[in-house]
Amino acid sequence: MKHLCVLAIAGLFFSCAPSKNSSAVHSLNGRWVPIEEEIGGKPLPAEAFMKQQLVLSDSNYTMVAESVDKGVVVMQAGNKMD
Repeated sequence: MKHLCVLAIAGLFFSCAPSKNSSAVHSLNGRWVPIEEEIGGKPLPAEAFMKQQLVLSDSNYTMVAESVDKGVVVMQAGNKMD
């Protein structure tokens, strides 16, 4: 369940990329916090995600939730990040 939540959050954050070039990734640099989340079409209470954050730094990301996940952001066709 924890991993599903992290994946859902990452999908929410990563679906907002404006273009597929590296400058688009750089323009998203910063600390992002979720304002709402849902799983299976049902909203989660704010307490479930109030300490979560996504940090983008050039082509690197750090997702902080129940645990910390780090990786590399790769732009895909259709203005999506993977």
